[in-house]
Amino acid sequence: MRRQQAAPVIAALGVALAAAAQEAPRMERVSIEDGSGAARWGPAEATVEQSAEFAGPDGKSLCLHIDVDHTAGEPNYPVGWPRMALKPPPEMQDWSRFDFLELVIHTETSREALPATPLGFIAHTPDKANAYNRTLTELRKGETTTLTIPLSQIPRHNLVPHLQFYISESNYRHGDVLDFYIDDLALTRYAAPTVSDFAPLQSIAFADAATLGARFRLLGVEEGKTAVVQAVLRQGGATVADAEWELLRGEHEAWLSLTTPLKPGGADLELSLGESRQTARVRFVASPYGD
Repeated sequence: MRRQQAAPVIAALGVALAAAAQEAPRMERVSIEDGSGAARWGPAEATVEQSAEFAGPDGKSLCLHIDVDHTAGEPNYPVGWPRMALKPPPEMQDWSRFDFLELVIHTETSREALPATPLGFIAHTPDKANAYNRTLTELRKGETTTLTIPLSQIPRHNLVPHLQFYISESNYRHGDVLDFYIDDLALTRYAAPTVSDFAPLQSIAFADAATLGARFRLLGVEEGKTAVVQAVLRQGGATVADAEWELLRGEHEAWLSLTTPLKPGGADLELSLGESRQTARVRFVASPYGD
């Protein structure tokens, strides 16, 4: 069966993923599960089999098949939690060198539509008491969905020894049939230093302000190394302030000194790193404390 494509869903929860460059930055990718490791997963109240249906170019996916049964679950919990679980190999348990977790999942079901909470994903970081638990609400019947989760949203991702997909049968009707095709579960990172999540700390500022701040994340930088981010503030086509910041990877707040008098009105704050540039608009207003 041919794979049905849907527009990718970027699960960044309001976080912008890319710069305003002409071309998207090149990404490096390492698969935790590429659709070929059915034997490595421990299914419970479900089956996990390799499948060529709804697979990417490599022709491989894993099918998590669930027949919802409200009578035959675990003895004390007949309405149970069918699931598939994996212990990644040691070399895939440290995610600190990567920027994003990417999931590619196709969903088929006997239902007319999926419920509001169709499938859950858990990553122990590093144990059940400190787990990252996310409901994959973006999934849709008959569609392939790509979810890109910034690793900044997953605390303690330097040690992830256990992964799990699951449903709660209480969200489904008895007799529902579900097939979740896991085409890829991968870690990705920018291949070169990249600025992400850029925004001015003040979108409206007084014209006599002494500083202007910017918030951003620096990604694609090797651990322990730095990259230089350049900032320029322009008003009326003229540069009124600039700065350079040499920074490690991670989240940052940085400030420009505003020594040139500004006029009330708009200005453009631009951050650049290599060939990548991002621009945000700042509006300056007359200060109530001015002359």
